[in-house]
Amino acid sequence: MACRLLRRQAAHAPGADSARLWNHMGLLLARAGRLRAARRAWRRTLRAAGRRTPAAAAAWNNLANAFWLAGRRRRALCAYRVALRLDPSLAAAHRNLARAALRMGRPGQALRHWWAAARAGPGRGARASGLSACAAAPAASGSTWGWVGYLAMAALAALLWLLRGAAPEPGLRAAAASPARFSTSRTLPALPRPVPAPAGPIPVGAELPVVLEAEGVRLEVVPARLGLTAEGYHLDFHAAAHLAEQLDRVLGRAPAEPRVRVFPDGSVEVVPGRSGRRVDPQALASAIERAMLELPPGRVVTVPLEELPPAAGPQVVESLMRPRLLSRYTTRLPAGEGEGRASNIRLAARAVDGVVLAPGATWSFNREVGPRLPQAGYRPAPVLRRGARDVGVGGGVCQVSTTVYNAALLAGLRARVRSPHSTPVPYVAPGRDATVAYGVLDLVLENPLPYPVALSARLQGQRLAVAVWGPSGAVVPPLQMRTVVEWFQPAPEVEVVDENLAPGERRVEVPARPGYGASVWREWALYGPYRAREMVNFSVYAPWPGEVRVGPDEPASCTQDAGQGEECGSSR
Repeated sequence: MACRLLRRQAAHAPGADSARLWNHMGLLLARAGRLRAARRAWRRTLRAAGRRTPAAAAAWNNLANAFWLAGRRRRALCAYRVALRLDPSLAAAHRNLARAALRMGRPGQALRHWWAAARAGPGRGARASGLSACAAAPAASGSTWGWVGYLAMAALAALLWLLRGAAPEPGLRAAAASPARFSTSRTLPALPRPVPAPAGPIPVGAELPVVLEAEGVRLEVVPARLGLTAEGYHLDFHAAAHLAEQLDRVLGRAPAEPRVRVFPDGSVEVVPGRSGRRVDPQALASAIERAMLELPPGRVVTVPLEELPPAAGPQVVESLMRPRLLSRYTTRLPAGEGEGRASNIRLAARAVDGVVLAPGATWSFNREVGPRLPQAGYRPAPVLRRGARDVGVGGGVCQVSTTVYNAALLAGLRARVRSPHSTPVPYVAPGRDATVAYGVLDLVLENPLPYPVALSARLQGQRLAVAVWGPSGAVVPPLQMRTVVEWFQPAPEVEVVDENLAPGERRVEVPARPGYGASVWREWALYGPYRAREMVNFSVYAPWPGEVRVGPDEPASCTQDAGQGEECGSSR
């Protein structure tokens, strides 16, 4: 209930308040043992506060805690370092890194971070975040006893390292907006590696195997290797969550969102969605605990699956049954590109056609279109690589993403992720393009409007048209785009002498491409001649030198003159 209330408040709060609420919700989910949901909440905190701003240092620290508890130590260390790079005075991150270094047998690094935490003092760090209230240090900054306490802790750490004792898992300090602490002494074990046995006696049922079964998939596990405690039949929830995550890779299925296709004559076709499923970690842990009470071997547990409904529900689809055109953008296919490019554009447009974006939802072009492989029907076509023309499978898909990008901007949507080409493309102005490469470059759109929208994309002849549709009561935004070339830099030409050419002949092998610095603005009318505008992006296109082949110079013609000596000249 608390998480549901925080989610509602965070959806309507401004940036700083939204980040604080998402951070609170991540802490609540982590205390409840739902690490995956906590990581998602802290990623929302980073998006609300800005991933590379000092305001995000506390969220990076909390996200690192979750990675550490999940056994992903390399990612945890990277996240701790990002938090300290954004806010070097974040004492909680210094203490977490000190404990992690001690766990990994690096006392020198642990001493440096404890020293930095002592200098930072309690409560310092994340000053600009509004997430504040980091975990407090044992003593106040500048206090003599505080320094003595940290030096004693450092000496104890060195002694423990020398004795090679079994150091406990570092308690991770959370940087939160409340005095609550997110700390734990358990780690998430990898399934192939058995967890050390607890100190107390292990119940007999924990040593017997349990068979997990679902849809023809059978997996035999031993509960004692899943973190069974000595107090009784209580599984480590983090280990059960890790097991559920591995099972989810085989049994899980992402939900299929419904599609609303709008045709040129105004008719609408609805393709219903399909619910997905995932393994419920809490129900899985409870089922294994109940199975351990049955002493005979060969116990079978049916893996509990949780249904995942589509994000766009029936109400969203119903509101788009009478669509209203919000924006439309058209680009023309370049001449002489061949049928392969048109075929690739037709395939990508078919994948985009009918996409529905609920209010507040984000959409990824690469996730929707998928990899551009020959098995999917994509053909070789001209592409741009490092400023030069080349041939690659899937050439022309960037024109679909560019057209979608421009239509989305005119409808009032936002681009979370967008990348320009290496050089300007012929079908749009500089700064208005959006290149994609599966697994490398993506186009991610967000719907900030209070109503859902649907995309339609069709290739008609040599024109690619993308339209954005909204409900019948939606207000058409009076938007227009403007491109301003901030600077221009001509590109040089490199001359290469070619003996096969005639003297004085020039042949352009690679045309020179000048460099641009272009800003794109989105403008909308207010009253009369007044207009408001916002900068959408600033794109830089580096100049690419050209290559020109020239013929050799003509040989010089010399004549002998008795009165003037030798005179040499050239017919050129």
